[in-house]
Amino acid sequence: MAGVSAVRVRFAPSPTGFMHLGGLRTALYNALFAKRYGGKLVLRIEDTDQKRFVDGAATAMQDALAWCGVVFDEGPHKENSSYGPYIQSQRLPIYHAYTESLIEQDRAYRCFCTSERLDTLRRLAQRTNQMTAYDGACLRLSQADIDAKLAANIPHTLRLRVPKEGHTVVRDEVYGSVEFPNNVIDDQVLVKSNGFPTYHFANVVDDHLMEISHVLRGEEWLSSTAKHLHLYDALGWEPPKFAHLPLLINLEDRSKLSKRQQDLRLEELKHRGILPAALVNFVSFLGWKSPAGQTEIFHDLAEIATVFDLADVSKAPAVVDMRKLAFINKQHLGALIPTSTALEHVLDTFHAQVKQTYASQSDSAEGENPPAVDRLSRAYLSKVVLVSKDSFDTVGGIVACDYFWKAPTYDADDRAKKLRQKLEKQDKLRLLPALHKCLSRLLPHQFNAETIKQHITDASDTIGIRSTKDVMLLLRFCITGTSSGPPIFDVMSTLGSATTLERIQTCIDNKWE
Repeated sequence: MAGVSAVRVRFAPSPTGFMHLGGLRTALYNALFAKRYGGKLVLRIEDTDQKRFVDGAATAMQDALAWCGVVFDEGPHKENSSYGPYIQSQRLPIYHAYTESLIEQDRAYRCFCTSERLDTLRRLAQRTNQMTAYDGACLRLSQADIDAKLAANIPHTLRLRVPKEGHTVVRDEVYGSVEFPNNVIDDQVLVKSNGFPTYHFANVVDDHLMEISHVLRGEEWLSSTAKHLHLYDALGWEPPKFAHLPLLINLEDRSKLSKRQQDLRLEELKHRGILPAALVNFVSFLGWKSPAGQTEIFHDLAEIATVFDLADVSKAPAVVDMRKLAFINKQHLGALIPTSTALEHVLDTFHAQVKQTYASQSDSAEGENPPAVDRLSRAYLSKVVLVSKDSFDTVGGIVACDYFWKAPTYDADDRAKKLRQKLEKQDKLRLLPALHKCLSRLLPHQFNAETIKQHITDASDTIGIRSTKDVMLLLRFCITGTSSGPPIFDVMSTLGSATTLERIQTCIDNKWE
């Protein structure tokens, strides 16, 4: 994007709920833009809607974004005296300083209409299929009427006065020039009767005073930008550049993504085992595409920022396909390596889920007293993740492999029962005593995947093994109670010799349940 200089962008959420994919996309694109052009990323909390305020939501949002690697240069946590405070409810005197000048310039007016009258106007517009808009009744009040109402302390709001002739053009970095006839632009409320500014007024004042250079936000705010341009003009300010991001829609029915879809909240995705780098990778493509020849798998936000450009953001709605998220997450999971920072992040989530699920069942490894393996230790969990990472889309899939923490239940489901019946019918279980004897010759420090495989291969003639595939399926059933999963020799190595041999012995003794 040529000619970009002195970039200052902001993410300005309302603390009314949880961080959602749409909010993350907005925060991420602002972060990518700031990083690409060496600018500043500002966090501003827009809490003027006190009725919908949720205590703790702002902190939860910041934590969720930090988990994704979105780091702010300024905000409530990092005040800059030139631009703060960064919480709108702490900036009320700043907004009030501009209201009188708007009234004096005849660019705003007081509205004394009751909520009942406004509701009547809305219902009438709906019945007649008209656009919902204020009818300008209070514009016709004389100054004497206004003074009398003020003296009587009648509640009132402050409205923007929009000229009804001509049109307003929004020049957008994504959508180009978009024209709005002034007669369809509502006289927006700027200050509510409780003295709090609305989003529209506070947004414009804050963006100007915080010297925001570019406003990147969702497409749903494009029509409101016409109102904001009238405010900038009324206050004598140069507006920032605008870039509105395409709508996010569901794959199934192409409906607009809703904040009430709980499965798309960041906390839920985190709980399901989605990696932060994978989520950032996925969300970056919700409206943007990397230049030709570039990979679709990026390791982190910084790597995406090197190629991110608003010119590559589409106008078309972006389809949220969770299958693609699963694919990308699997690529990131498969790329994990020992001692990496990414693995440590995974273990933080993984440890909490495993502890919650298996703490009462994993006090020791079977057959070991005292236990030689702490099944809840980070060292053990690291081994589990590294041997399983290529077999699952999410960490949650690994957590579901209960055989890493407790003895398998061989009749847990129909597939396990059918496999057991198949092995019995083919008389494969007769190989178990010889396999047990073969594996028991290995010392604990020799019990690794390579040695296990080689030891069984070398003894295959003695044991009577015709097919390595058959013996692997037999071992998988005995060790895990399943028919598929991570490489079985790696699983055996992770569990250790004592647990492996005990589970084989269980099957030899027909202790199935």
